[in-house]
This record gives sequence, C-alpha cells and structure tokens, in this order.
Amino acid sequence: MGKDIVNDTKISVTAYKVTGLTISSSTMTVNATTNKDYLNQKAWSAYKTDYEEGDVSSAVQPLTFASSQACNVIYKI
Repeated sequence: MGKDIVNDTKISVTAYKVTGLTISSSTMTVNATTNKDYLNQKAWSAYKTDYEEGDVSSAVQPLTFASSQACNVIYKI
C-alpha cells in the first residue's frame, strides 16, 4: 500500500521523471519540498490506475525510483 507524504514533510530524492505512463531516462532531484497538499507514494500499478482515471495532478512532476515499472511512484492526486 502507498504512503502519503503529508503537509510540511521535507523530502529529498533523485528519481526518474514519469510522463503519463512513460519513464524518462533523465532524473530529477528534489532536495527539499514543503508540500501544501498530500503527495502519494504508491506502487506503479496504483499510479497507473490513478493516471488512467484522470486523477494524477499535472501540478507536480511524478517521479519513480527505477527506470522500469518495478518501483513506487511519487505523485499528487
């Protein structure tokens, strides 16, 4: 099950960019972010379902930790 990254949580990650259902070969580093709303860290399959249902917000760049669909995705609903 996914984990919510809640308001005022600081995160620092380097991860692959996700655009739609495609994982980029380039990475993005987020050093510290104060989130005004919830971010979600879920399995790729849960992200895929949310994306296909139109629930993934375009306001935050989705990120994943592997160059395949084997890792969790951090994204905003």
